[in-house]
Amino acid sequence: MRHRGNFPRFPQSSRTRLARLFDITETEPAIAAGSLGEGGFAAPIEVNESRFMTTVASPALNPAVRHQYEWLPYPARNPQEERSRLLTTAVDELATINHYAWEGRRDLTKGLRVLIAGGGTGDSAVYLAHQLRNTPSELVYVDLSEASMRVARERALVRGLGKSFQWIHGSLLDLTPDRVGTFDYINCSGVLHHLPDPDLGLRTLAALLKPEGVMGLMVYGQYGRTGIYQMQEMLRRSIPANLPRETQLSLARQLISNLPPTNWFTRGHDLFESIEQMTPAEFYDIFLHAQDRAYTVPQLFAWLEQARLRFIEHTFEARMLYQPMHVFAGQPEMLAHVETLPLSEQQAISELFWGAASRHIFWASPLGRRQATPEDGQQIPCYSHLGEILQLKKVIQSATTPACDFQMSRPGTPCLKVTVSCDPLTRRLIDLIDGIKTVEMIRNQLMQEFQQSAAMMDRVIQHVCQLLAGYDLVVLRHASTSVWKF
Repeated sequence: MRHRGNFPRFPQSSRTRLARLFDITETEPAIAAGSLGEGGFAAPIEVNESRFMTTVASPALNPAVRHQYEWLPYPARNPQEERSRLLTTAVDELATINHYAWEGRRDLTKGLRVLIAGGGTGDSAVYLAHQLRNTPSELVYVDLSEASMRVARERALVRGLGKSFQWIHGSLLDLTPDRVGTFDYINCSGVLHHLPDPDLGLRTLAALLKPEGVMGLMVYGQYGRTGIYQMQEMLRRSIPANLPRETQLSLARQLISNLPPTNWFTRGHDLFESIEQMTPAEFYDIFLHAQDRAYTVPQLFAWLEQARLRFIEHTFEARMLYQPMHVFAGQPEMLAHVETLPLSEQQAISELFWGAASRHIFWASPLGRRQATPEDGQQIPCYSHLGEILQLKKVIQSATTPACDFQMSRPGTPCLKVTVSCDPLTRRLIDLIDGIKTVEMIRNQLMQEFQQSAAMMDRVIQHVCQLLAGYDLVVLRHASTSVWKF
């Protein structure tokens, strides 16, 4: 249950600033039985507000966008399912962020200030709060849809994570450092591309980052959504705008369900969930959204630059779509040339080759990539959450073949095969990775057991760690930080 009367873990100065800006009601919350009615549409729920704020919608917003998410909270979620499963979001894997952006030197056990900007029904909010549940962290959620926010709040309450949050019903464009402070990590996934001015939205969030802060972002990719934008135009031309939304949704479903094989969306159907499986919220968000835009890689880098942010890395699910080594695997001379080009150009070439990037999911910060490296002997290799899910250690230890292949991809993207050698030295190295031993300790142990030079062991360790870290199966944490348990 929540505490009455105060804002737990928020300093008095922050509470005072926030109270001056927003209308605040502080009462004990009651968990509702459910937040979505039949078919995934918003239904009334009985939830008293706690640490809840409301602000007038910014004039820079498209009112139709807010109305859509009040009607169809997105994505459709049943809060009671939090009792039986945890949805993970790769862009919010804090140990991985620490590896790529903080050189493994951020002690996550000491907590973070986190902003979930445009939090929707709470996937990122819940996953971040779950990871930080045993730390003195502060999480601030903001969304323009009250219906979506209520689903997110209920999910957090079902998980017992409600006390971690400050809830703001309003626009991210109204947030300033004076009003909400600054943050170590900001999540903004699938939001900024729905603003009339995404440049302004990104600059607004960048101003809320601490000097070493990191942002996890998702925006649409232009080439992977080619068929979608054709269908959006077709529906705008064919369905009268004055019809009720329910009628528009029904007519659009009928038309999209009858597309011929020659249609561009049909040809790229494997990039998206099947029409039959889409919830009303998902279908409307894809085909009938009033405001969205997409980015090519060069546009993405320019977008970051205007906000004085630097690209860090894409999340593992589609990272291969941006890496020229997968494009020119059989053409070493061309690969050597392409790898001399700026990073944005390398990724642009790869994006055009595959044509499948419908979403860009990545991290950015003012400082850019600050990756931990196994060349630092005080780094500690740790299996990531993904590595644990794949049971990487167990699979390699029990393998009876010279190598193990791990297939990794997200739906609609080419399948990436990661091959890990199962020779005795690599097996032993994999066995020694326990989240406690440093690279130096592992090297010394291998030298003693295999009677090899330090230089030889360093080469093996660096190769294996870089291979596995390249697909977020292993991450590094510096020995100066505390043990981080997921």
